[in-house]
Amino acid sequence: LMNDPVTGEVDLKSIGLSNIESIIIRTNADLSLGGQGVGGVIEISSARATGIELSSGIGSFGYKNYGLEAGGNYGEHNLSLSLHSTAEEGDYLYTTPEGMEATRLNNDYHTASYFLKYNGNIVGMDAVFSYHHFVNKRGAPGSIINPATLDRIERISDGLTLNLDKSVGSWNYHIHSSILRNDTENRTYYFYGGDTLEY
Repeated sequence: LMNDPVTGEVDLKSIGLSNIESIIIRTNADLSLGGQGVGGVIEISSARATGIELSSGIGSFGYKNYGLEAGGNYGEHNLSLSLHSTAEEGDYLYTTPEGMEATRLNNDYHTASYFLKYNGNIVGMDAVFSYHHFVNKRGAPGSIINPATLDRIERISDGLTLNLDKSVGSWNYHIHSSILRNDTENRTYYFYGGDTLEY
């Protein structure tokens, strides 16, 4: 579960592309998801990682990212670990209508994602366990006309899932459970001269 329970917002930057095995769009209600799936869902399945993959990149406005994918098979068990961090920092220089140069704080952000997944067979059942910790910090600067405000939004999410599947004859048994915890903090800063007031 990735949706913020208050706003419904989803930050897809929390998922590394190399960690995706499949994406399924379910347009109808899915009773196995309870009230979460009334209007349909987008189901993103993570891959079973094998080996180690490192990635990094840099770009304009102080953009940088780092990533680590690692995993392996151990008999009937597979462990996958995914670590990702993305950040962008920098300022936007512009000229005011009066012809003066000014600086507007950039819409900077920082995200960090930690993902652990286990696939295996436990006492005759196919089991999938995953844990996801995601931190998203981003700024929302004021307009160019009034750049004296800066919003800071910090969101921390923790998600646990446990899926058990077993087939007996023509019967299929599924137990799907998940827990999602979200913390969101909003702060607004106003700049007057050299002073900063926080609300």
